[in-house]
Amino acid sequence: MVAIPGGTSAKALAASRVALEFAAEAWKHGKPILASGNGKIVLENSNIVTDPTMGVIVEDNAENGATAFVRECTNIYFQDVFSLH
Repeated sequence: MVAIPGGTSAKALAASRVALEFAAEAWKHGKPILASGNGKIVLENSNIVTDPTMGVIVEDNAENGATAFVRECTNIYFQDVFSLH
């Protein structure tokens, strides 16, 4: 799971090669990603498709984003658990 904050943190992360590679690798491995506010620039710079059906949540409102992110993480967890049985 990856949560990308907005604000000045997003600008710093978007300029970091390591942060961009980390986000891209998490996405390639199917990890849920939340980007709040202008945190979406990290997704854009990492060439990550912003599609909620692919586990990528982009939300300007942090509370709404957190709710959607927790729901997505729960769905993925239960899919993994049930696939083991």
